Amino acid sequence: MRGAWLMAAECLLKSNDYWKGLFNFWKSQGHDSRDIRVRIANRFSRTVFQMIAGRKVFNHRSRLARGYILDKLLTFYREHNTPIAQILTDLKSVTDQLPKHAYADEAKPLQEVQRKSIRSRRSEPQQLGTLLVGLLARLGVTIRSPALQSGPLEAPAADSDTGDR
Repeated sequence: MRGAWLMAAECLLKSNDYWKGLFNFWKSQGHDSRDIRVRIANRFSRTVFQMIAGRKVFNHRSRLARGYILDKLLTFYREHNTPIAQILTDLKSVTDQLPKHAYADEAKPLQEVQRKSIRSRRSEPQQLGTLLVGLLARLGVTIRSPALQSGPLEAPAADSDTGDR
């Protein structure tokens, strides 16, 4: 386990400005490079523990504004062409783990994406917009459009291609 944490610390040093700055600060104070990597691994493991065991949205002091978990997840899935069934399973799992007080904050960027998908002039299917209606309903957000009805988070039928999209 120690080796895994030290590998994570090495990765953070290569790719994260916060940890690079901390490394350089400690190095200027005369600390050994190996000791600094152990310190970084220690701090990072404590951060990860708080994220996993804390059952709350973690706000790191190096970030000015927190990222939105569901928005990041959907962006990742769009970029990697993930099947809708996998997206739905993961979104349900993530929303079940989110604390209730974070629902309103998580819904804000999703409402914007959903609003844009409604106003889109594209003629192709808008699966993400449809998916977001159910997700926003799970987060307790009501949608005030008569054309849209919030329902449960379900995958659209794969073989129901009626052509009226």
